[in-house]
Amino acid sequence: MSFSPTTFKITISSAIAFTIVTTTANTMTHNLGFNVDTISNTSHVGDGAVDLSGPRYLVLKSSLIGENRAFTTAVAPVVSSQDIIHTIPVNTNPGGVVLDVAPEPRYNILGFKTSFENNIDFRLEDDRGNLLDLNGNDWSVQFIFELR
Repeated sequence: MSFSPTTFKITISSAIAFTIVTTTANTMTHNLGFNVDTISNTSHVGDGAVDLSGPRYLVLKSSLIGENRAFTTAVAPVVSSQDIIHTIPVNTNPGGVVLDVAPEPRYNILGFKTSFENNIDFRLEDDRGNLLDLNGNDWSVQFIFELR
């Protein structure tokens, strides 16, 4: 494997022909710059630059509160998923603590059921829709519900 400091692309070579499959979920292929499946060859150059910086934003989701709502924000302009409650910018280096503390409360008017049947589901995902693995660390979120 070699890296070009000019193009920021990786070249992977082998004596035996091989393919790179990018459609498999949760692999490093996209981070290494391979965005399209390759045909069998002895050498492959990444389609894009290597990006090991991690997610640009996190997405907080809930199927009960989000109610299949889809939207985009300035923080996450490419979000096209459903059940989104809030997007959180990642403003730290990998391994750092991500904080999203607003100077004043954010008010999102969400329509939801009056009964949650004893639980509410929450998911924290990265900007590619992968469930976030916090390696055993805790995370928290605070909600204030107001009936109107």
